[in-house]
Amino acid sequence: VMVATTKRVAVVTVRPRAWQEAIVERVDCSINLRTIAVALVGETPRCERFGVRIDGMDLLVGAEKDEDMRMFSLTVEKLQVDRLHPTPEVIFASVRGPFLKGHILREDCNSSHVMLGSGDLTLGELEAAVDDVTVEALNLFVAEAIQEPPGLQLHQVRRRTSSLYPQSCQGPPDLPPTFVLRSLVVSSCRLRIWARLSMENSFLPRSLVWFARITGLGVRVLQLDGVVLSVPQLRFFQYACLFGRPDPPFV
Repeated sequence: VMVATTKRVAVVTVRPRAWQEAIVERVDCSINLRTIAVALVGETPRCERFGVRIDGMDLLVGAEKDEDMRMFSLTVEKLQVDRLHPTPEVIFASVRGPFLKGHILREDCNSSHVMLGSGDLTLGELEAAVDDVTVEALNLFVAEAIQEPPGLQLHQVRRRTSSLYPQSCQGPPDLPPTFVLRSLVVSSCRLRIWARLSMENSFLPRSLVWFARITGLGVRVLQLDGVVLSVPQLRFFQYACLFGRPDPPFV
């Protein structure tokens, strides 16, 4: 028992006799958020272009000191993306079941390499709606978000050309950490699409536009009314034995 007086306030601290020898074997951290709403604002005109709403997000992080591993679990109940300008429209939403369930197990956390022992990803039933207005609004927002073109700027090129190339380099980069994934399971996914797009829209693949022109169908508008896109369950990098030895993981 320790008693200290600080600014006329008595502070009493009670600790067990062997408190310095106590070791935490497992730590669990849970974060629960009922609703998250994010609005993406454009500049010309300055207004809200898109909105994202997430309902029921749960994040659980667990750490085992003896086993030197960490577990991450993420659950998102509902997700909805809206186009807010020029007219409000729902462009993406989860309609049945949790939108996302994910679980990752990381091993050998003290190592400089990232070793993931297993991963599970489950997606619910989704719906999407796309038209020419949405594609145009998305292209405009991306163009405004990119402030500078990729690559070196003019003053950087002039500075590097004023000296020898080996002297202008900053030296070899550090070695990146190794990423090892032993197992990944992605559940079946079902996406229902509504679309009405002009064949001259840059969003469409050029192969589809070329096929429509060659066949002479005369199609000017691509319209999809509730087309269902289903993806079966996929398993990647399964750590199974073949001819008496395990298959190598993904590195």
